Amino acid sequence: MQKKTGYIFVIIFLFILTMHLTAEKKSVVINDGWNVPQSFLKKISIDFDNVTLEEAFSEIMNKGGIKINYNRDRIPLNYTVSMRMDNVPAIEVLVKILDNTGAGLVITKGDHLAVVPAKKPRSVIRGTVCEQGTGKPLPDVNVVILGTQRGAATGIDGRFTIPRLSTGIYTIAASMIGYAKKKIENIVVTENVTIDVRFELPEEPF
Repeated sequence: MQKKTGYIFVIIFLFILTMHLTAEKKSVVINDGWNVPQSFLKKISIDFDNVTLEEAFSEIMNKGGIKINYNRDRIPLNYTVSMRMDNVPAIEVLVKILDNTGAGLVITKGDHLAVVPAKKPRSVIRGTVCEQGTGKPLPDVNVVILGTQRGAATGIDGRFTIPRLSTGIYTIAASMIGYAKKKIENIVVTENVTIDVRFELPEEPF
C-alpha cells in the first residue's frame, strides 16, 4: 500500500512539474509581422453587457474555437465585463477583457492559452534594425511603442531592448533621419515572453 501511494505521489509531482515547464518563458520571433498561432487569430464579434469573466471566456471559446485554461481559485471569475468589439482576433478580445482584472495571459509551449494571476511586468520586446538591401546594422535608431512613452535606441550593433512590458497588444515604430519610418503592428505580448523583431529600413532622401 505504501509503495502504491509512493507511485501516486511521483505521478502527481511529475504532472505539476510538467505544467510548470510548459509555462516557462517563451520566445517569439517576428519579422515585420508576428507568429501567434493561427487558431487564436480567428476574427469574432462580441457584445458583453455586464457579464462575468467566466461567461466572457465561454463565449470567446465558442466563437473562436479555442481552449482557455484557468484555475477557478486564482482568477476573479465574478469580475464583470461590458465591452463591444467587432470582427477582431479572438486573442485581442481576450487581452482587452483582462485589463484591470489582475490576470495575465500565457501562450504555453503546446500553443494553448492560459489565464494566470499577473506578476510584475517582465515581458520584453527586443530586436535589430538594419539597412534594407545591405543588412548593415543601424545605430541610434529611435524605436518606440506607439501610444506610450516606452522605447529605446539601437546600439552600434543595431540592437535594442524594451523591457518590463505588461500583457497587451502593441505597435512599435523605428525611425531615423535619412531612412523611411517603419512600424510593426498588433504585437501580442503575453505574460513572461521575449519577442524578437527585425526592422529593415529603406534609405530615403532628405
